[in-house]
Amino acid sequence: MINKARGKNLYVNTYDLYFKRLGKCSKEMMGYGYIETLKELPKEYQIRKKSMNEFIAASQYPIDVQGSMGKKPNKRKKNVRRKKIKKKPKSPNQVPESVIRDQIANRAMEIFNKNYVSNGSDPAGTCVNLALCGMIAGKEFGRDLVIVGGSCQWKFIPDHLDDGISANFFGYVYEPNSFNSRMNVAAGGIPELHAWLMDFERQEIIDLSSYQFPAQCKRILGKDWRSPLPPKYYWVSFDEHQRDQARELCFYQPSEEATHRYVIPALIRAGDLVVSGDKLVPGPNLKL
Repeated sequence: MINKARGKNLYVNTYDLYFKRLGKCSKEMMGYGYIETLKELPKEYQIRKKSMNEFIAASQYPIDVQGSMGKKPNKRKKNVRRKKIKKKPKSPNQVPESVIRDQIANRAMEIFNKNYVSNGSDPAGTCVNLALCGMIAGKEFGRDLVIVGGSCQWKFIPDHLDDGISANFFGYVYEPNSFNSRMNVAAGGIPELHAWLMDFERQEIIDLSSYQFPAQCKRILGKDWRSPLPPKYYWVSFDEHQRDQARELCFYQPSEEATHRYVIPALIRAGDLVVSGDKLVPGPNLKL
């Protein structure tokens, strides 16, 4: 849960606050024992540095003194003739991408319901588990979906209803040094964060738990969701997400530390993920 100053939008840039830039993470996080954690992870799971850098660099929107999102200048060169992209003709038997996404999401929910839902109730706040189920379902459909942890916020109060004082965004900000995060870690949990999936090959963000935000907002803040509801699952390209950021719909900021120091180890400790050779595989007790 985040509080904002009067008249300012809720927006926290985790990388600017803690690591300055992703390229400096390794040096600055040596004090956390972070490098040892990275070495223990299978090579298959190492997040693609180049893709992550590009995504983070594109996420650095400046904030002006009023707290609104700054606009990035269009740096496209003028009078440059660009080659037309030739699209491959679709095979008559090719399954539409929207259908594949639905199939993966439905399969993930099937795995989730078998393992994490009891008595028909949906345990909100289980983004880490849903991300794991999505990773498993993605592999069944030939997709390499990578679990990512970090910060995420959705706008739940539209501008015309914003009183300039109350929170207008709801989400989870990865702040490992905050009081609440330290208390959670001391109790054997993980700090405040959100978990989702990224497909670096197709440059896509997949959040299978986006539907949980309104219920969590009501439970934690006691407030109704007044903006358009988040989709059942948020599955967009990197470019589409940048447009959503620009119009202040939602913000996703991955953190390599949150992923490798907390999210993945938490799944391994719970037995939901098992290190097998140089790979991470579903735990033997998961019902697939």
